[in-house]
Amino acid sequence: MDILKIRGIIAALVTPFTEDQRINKEVVKEMVNYLIKNRVNGILVAGGAGECSTLSFDEKKELFRIVVEENNGRIPIYANTGEVTTDESIKLCRIAEKIGVDIITVLSPCFIGPKQDELYNHFKEIASNTNLPIVLYNHPKRTGINLPFELVSKLSKIDNIVGIKDSSADFNLTIDYLSLKSDQFFIFEGIDTLILGGLVYGAKGSISSTACALPGLVSKIYQSYLKGDLETAIESQNKLIPFRNIFSLGTFPSVLKEALNIIGIPVGKPRLPVRTLDPGNKKKVREILNDIIH
Repeated sequence: MDILKIRGIIAALVTPFTEDQRINKEVVKEMVNYLIKNRVNGILVAGGAGECSTLSFDEKKELFRIVVEENNGRIPIYANTGEVTTDESIKLCRIAEKIGVDIITVLSPCFIGPKQDELYNHFKEIASNTNLPIVLYNHPKRTGINLPFELVSKLSKIDNIVGIKDSSADFNLTIDYLSLKSDQFFIFEGIDTLILGGLVYGAKGSISSTACALPGLVSKIYQSYLKGDLETAIESQNKLIPFRNIFSLGTFPSVLKEALNIIGIPVGKPRLPVRTLDPGNKKKVREILNDIIH
């Protein structure tokens, strides 16, 4: 994998389900083509937007395979292989590598609250057991663990740890991470209201959940910035913010799935205990989408 391709807008894929809550293979394929058509630079499979905590190992393996095969080498495919234990993460990394995933992201282990030296050893062991480039994934709201600058600085010296997605919502921490940026270590903004801000400060792109529903708009932020058209980049970022701000209408990723269903991509319902939106909130999502799209 050419690490210079690890950049841009990486759409965090939702996992489409059938009525009986099985993976909807045909809609997964439809999603891959929808995202590529709208100029995303990569696709992340089985992340938070993909309801990773509800997916079995076999389901993750199935998702990796479907996405890699449908993509057929067109853009880089990322897969989240973060699990609670180091051994389980390594097993999933090996599955992803065998299937043909290009890059892995590793979410910090949740619930157990490991110390900094334990986290370092966790990520180091994973890196030692895969040939794939690794993007760390900092999401303290979901995991209860924040990856401090000192730890990330140390991890960035491991050859195949090539970047971090920062979803801390602490832009000061993001800026600290950005001091590590080089030709070998990249920062991805993980908060979709801060995509442009991250780019201005030196981030290589964003791993974005909103890009799953509105890939054209999110890609426009990135492409406009690259062209030096800051006015259009700002306009696009501002246009995206109302959609990201309504995520609070439901438990993640219910708003994202509702938006895709409205757009006409039948991704189905989230898995319980997450519920679909009530009729009033569905109407609000539709109104926001109409304002953005039209």
